[in-house]
Amino acid sequence: MTTNDHEPTGRDRLAAAIRGRLNALGLSQRDAADRAGVSPRTLSHIEIAAGPTPAGRTLARIDDALMWPHTTATRLLHNTAAPAHTGTDLYTRADVELHTELAFALARASFRGTPTTPLRLPPAPPTPPDTTPSDAWSTSLTAAPPRPANTTTRLTSPATDNDL
Repeated sequence: MTTNDHEPTGRDRLAAAIRGRLNALGLSQRDAADRAGVSPRTLSHIEIAAGPTPAGRTLARIDDALMWPHTTATRLLHNTAAPAHTGTDLYTRADVELHTELAFALARASFRGTPTTPLRLPPAPPTPPDTTPSDAWSTSLTAAPPRPANTTTRLTSPATDNDL
């Protein structure tokens, strides 16, 4: 048996899957590393099945960056079967195509150095006119409390305190 006849390891399967997914999404290794929040060197080591075994958190980030279902990278690395179908990870071909188109659009929009077309929003609807008088708050805060009926008011001058 030659060295090329060996059965692929989990690291080999993960490396091949990452290369295929990067190709399918049209992402460079650097773009994928940026999206995953890992260094390009880390992703390069994973992609060539070299270096230390990646941590679970790194594998989860790769799942997110490559738009894989949760735990795909871990299952590839450890050669485990996918969990029993729960009904939540079922994707149609249209879903996959939409996600791929979205990934391309996001990649184009985030590419540095390329001008983007400004987003044109429709005009905001007019706001209703303010019917509250401008001094409504000051009036309500300084107005005297209502006086009881059938009472007389006695006015005094502040300077002399004489009845008027």
